[in-house]
Amino acid sequence: MQIDQVRFTSFELAGWQRAAEPYDESWGDLTRQAGAPILAALAPEPGEALLDVATGPGYVAGLAASWGAKAIGIDFSPAMVEKAQAAFPEATFQEGDAQNLPFDDGTFDVACMNFGILHLAAPERGVHELVRVVRSGGRVAFTSWTSPERARGYA
Repeated sequence: MQIDQVRFTSFELAGWQRAAEPYDESWGDLTRQAGAPILAALAPEPGEALLDVATGPGYVAGLAASWGAKAIGIDFSPAMVEKAQAAFPEATFQEGDAQNLPFDDGTFDVACMNFGILHLAAPERGVHELVRVVRSGGRVAFTSWTSPERARGYA
């Protein structure tokens, strides 16, 4: 499937800016339920550096921080970053592009992306970036609703 990456990203950003306020009520229960399983798969140790890419409202980064990880959440939506930081002050949140992460190679012990992969114009680039910023021997995980071919919203 060929897409115009600039238009796709602009569309996504506009949508997430609008969705930040009502997100918790509309999608919160559904996306929050994957937080503990993705963290269980990653098994972050207390004090390990964890990056939550496409953090949205910060559920995974917030949970990871409560487990003792040094959690950073990154999202391209300023409204989502603001919402996440207010909800989870024990984690750090910042704006950034999942497809061009502003971190050096091997910065983190673990990295994850919870349901963000289908919201990227170049999902393969997002996966590459997840792997790039994790140290050798670190752990990476992501969740997805389904493949792009089966995800109606992806169209």
